[in-house]
Amino acid sequence: MNFSNPLNTERLLKSIERDISACNQLISLLEHEHTALIARDTETLESIINDKSTLLSQLNQSAMTRTQWVNHYKNSTQNSQDAMIHSFTELANETGLQEQWQHLQSLFKQCKAANDINGKTMARSQVTNERLLNILRGQHNTPHLYDGKGAKGNRSQGNTLGQA
Repeated sequence: MNFSNPLNTERLLKSIERDISACNQLISLLEHEHTALIARDTETLESIINDKSTLLSQLNQSAMTRTQWVNHYKNSTQNSQDAMIHSFTELANETGLQEQWQHLQSLFKQCKAANDINGKTMARSQVTNERLLNILRGQHNTPHLYDGKGAKGNRSQGNTLGQA
């Protein structure tokens, strides 16, 4: 089925294929980011963040375009039964592009999973760094513990690096 400009099956397919390519690149970047996070390679992370930003901007723009296309399609078919289209998934099904759209949705989920893993890795690294800094500062984040006499000890005073 071909629609009047600017909405046609060929244009929809090119948009989905462009986003599939961007998602594949993003997954690769997320894998490299994970490696760089573990190695604490800040120079590589900086480069990856810039590349990710570009890809995410492209994907965001595509998402806004898809929303406009759905609205355009709904408006152009206002008086027909095709006006039941409310989402891009329905539009992809209507145009025969459901397989490509489902593949793109799968890639989106992979990107989210990889990003969640990287977020957990960063959070863990931040906690470790904070603990190490507190040790160097002589600060303890431990709760009150019992001392050798069985009384609650106050460890909030900490030690200096020379006393540790």
